[in-house]
Amino acid sequence: MMMLIKILALIAAWIFFFKILKSRNRRLPRLKATIITLIFASLILRLSTDFYAKTDRFIFSLNAKGEIPLSASILKIPPNQNANYCLQFTDHNHHKLQVISQRNDGQYCGEFWNFKKEPYLSLPYKIIDSKQILYWASPSLEIIAPRTGTEETLK
Repeated sequence: MMMLIKILALIAAWIFFFKILKSRNRRLPRLKATIITLIFASLILRLSTDFYAKTDRFIFSLNAKGEIPLSASILKIPPNQNANYCLQFTDHNHHKLQVISQRNDGQYCGEFWNFKKEPYLSLPYKIIDSKQILYWASPSLEIIAPRTGTEETLK
């Protein structure tokens, strides 16, 4: 899905630049629009990815039960555990979680949107049933975890 969003963003940017150049009667508007799009491709891709992630998080949060700080969540790997700790979690397709993210404050099970840029991340969550909870980690990853009961106290 992310690849489709990126391709659509580049196509939309190319059309935008092409229309501007064509309306000003410039020579070779297709070539110039392509060059301008390639120059700004990194910025266009980042903005489109961020927009998609914010929209996806907003839609997930509409009927979420609350938010929990990532550092206080069950997804933080305890110091006395290893990568096998993450095998208790699954993604939304019920595949075992094997991705570990790491930064100064510890290791976490999963890959999180804006993990490296934001020092304080909060994860929206939904309660699936009395034993499971669903965390939104990124547009491509929703994590199913065992319910600990501490989610309501940390809102």
